[in-house]
Amino acid sequence: MQKLLKEILPLINRLKNVFVGNNLGRTQVMVKNVVLSFFTKGSIAIIGLLLVPILLKLLSKEEFGIWQTLSSILGWLYFMDIGLSNGFKNLFTQALAEQKVKKAVQYLSTTYAIIILVSLLFILVFELINPFLNWSSILNFNGESLPNFNWVIQVVFVSFAFKLTLSILNTTLIANQQFSASTFIDLYGNLLVLLLFSIMLQWGIHSFFLIAFITSFSPLLIMLLASYYYFSWGSLKAYKPSFSLVDFSLSKDLFGKGLQFFFIQISFVLMFTANNIIVAQLFGPEKVAELSIVHKYYSIPLMGFIIVLGPFWSGFTEAFFNKDNQWVKLTIKRLFGVWLVFMVVIWGMFFYFDEIATFWLGKNIQETPKMVLFYAMFASINTFNSIFSYFLNGIGKVRVQLVASVVLGFISIPMSIFLCKLPFIGVNGVIVSNIFIMLVGTVLGPLQYYLIMSNKAKGIWLK
Repeated sequence: MQKLLKEILPLINRLKNVFVGNNLGRTQVMVKNVVLSFFTKGSIAIIGLLLVPILLKLLSKEEFGIWQTLSSILGWLYFMDIGLSNGFKNLFTQALAEQKVKKAVQYLSTTYAIIILVSLLFILVFELINPFLNWSSILNFNGESLPNFNWVIQVVFVSFAFKLTLSILNTTLIANQQFSASTFIDLYGNLLVLLLFSIMLQWGIHSFFLIAFITSFSPLLIMLLASYYYFSWGSLKAYKPSFSLVDFSLSKDLFGKGLQFFFIQISFVLMFTANNIIVAQLFGPEKVAELSIVHKYYSIPLMGFIIVLGPFWSGFTEAFFNKDNQWVKLTIKRLFGVWLVFMVVIWGMFFYFDEIATFWLGKNIQETPKMVLFYAMFASINTFNSIFSYFLNGIGKVRVQLVASVVLGFISIPMSIFLCKLPFIGVNGVIVSNIFIMLVGTVLGPLQYYLIMSNKAKGIWLK
C-alpha cells in the first residue's frame, strides 16, 4: 500500500501543480488549457450533435438545408474583422511577454475601436444593399415557403455585427493564455441554444424565424455578460479597455499582420464554406442537408484536434519570441504523436459510420460510402496541416500561406464546380476539390517549419 501511495502521490502533486499552481510553466499552462478545453469543446460538440436531430424535427429537410447554407455565408462574414483579431492576438501576447501592460491595453482598446467602426459600417452597407438581394435565388428555394425570410436575414446579419465586437473578449483570453476560459463562454452560449430549442420542440413550436433569433442572440447575451465580468472583476481587469487609450497610430501594426491573416482566412473560408452554396445551386438544398450531416459528423475529430492546438498558438508566439526553440521542436513532435491518435479515431469513424450515424440520428441516412471516405481523407489532411499552420501563425511568418491561399482561392471554386459536374463524382466534387487544395499545405507547411527552425529560411519563407 505504501509503495502504491509513493507512486500515486507524485502524480497527484503534478496534477495539482498543473491546475492550481501559482507559477505554471508554459507546458503546464498548455496542458491545463487542453484538458479543460476538451471538456468544454467536447460538450459543445455533443450539443452540436444533439441539435441536428432537433432541427430536423423542427424544420423540413429543405429548410434545414437553407439554414446550413445561410450559416456558411455567415462563416465568410466572421472574418470581417479584417484579420485584426489574429494580428491583435500576437501583438497582445508579445506585449505581455515584454511586461508592457499599457501597450497591451492600447492594442486592446484600439482593436475594440476599429472593430466597432467596422461593425457599424457593415450594418450600414448591409441595409443599403439588402433590398436589392433576392435571397430565394441566392439560396435556391421557393420564397413563398418562407414568407418572413427577410426578417430572418435582418436578425442573422445584425446580430453578426454585434458578435464581431463582443468576440474580441475570446481573442483576448486566448492571447492571455486562457484558451479554456474562452471555450467556457462558447459552451454556455450553446447550452442556452439547446435549452431553448428543446423548449420549442416540447411545446410544438415550428418557426424558422425563432430558430434564427435564438441561434443568433443567445450566444450574444452570454458574451455580453462575460465581457462585463472579465473586465470588471475577472482575470482581465488589469487590461480593461479605455477610449482614452485608443491609439489609431497602432492600426499599422494591427493591420500589418492582420491584413495578411484576413486574406488567408477569407481565402480558406471561401474555399471550404462555398461548398454548401455550390451544392445548393447545382443539386438543391436537400443535398446540402445530406452533405452537412457528414460534415457535422467529422467536425468532432476536427474540433478535438483544434482543442489540442488552440492554446499552442500563443505558446508558440511566446516561445519563439524568447528563442526557446527546443520547446518548439519538442512540442511539434508531441503534436505529431497526438495526430497519429486522431488518425485512429477518424478512420474508425469511417469504418463504423453506419452504426454511429444510425444511433446518432435514430434512422438510416442516404449518404454514400464515397462521401464518408472523402471526408475522412479531408479530416486527416486538415489536422496534419493545422500543426504547422498554428506554429507559423503564432510566430507571424504567414507570407507563404498568404500567397498560396490567394492563388488556391481563385482555383478552388471553379475546380469544385467542374468536379461536381462529373457524373462519377457528383456532389462529392466539393470535398475532392478541398482535398486537392489541402495537399498543397501538406508540402509547404512542414517545409517552411524546417527552414525556419534550421535557420535556413530566407526571403518569403521568413516573412
